[in-house]
Amino acid sequence: MLTELVRKRERKKLERATWVRAVLDGWVFPREEEMRRVLDEVKACVPSLCLSQSCARSLSSPSHEC
Repeated sequence: MLTELVRKRERKKLERATWVRAVLDGWVFPREEEMRRVLDEVKACVPSLCLSQSCARSLSSPSHEC
């Protein structure tokens, strides 16, 4: 019984993770150029916003380009 509950929980987690990945792959990444333009416009409108400041390399992940 406990193993069945664990399997069910893990199956739900996998379904959720699969859904999140599908959303990211299907909606966010294909619109990366559009999103970049919107962020640039926001940065231009609100210069004090933290988005307009460069990030420190020590705070970013190795795959992130500042």
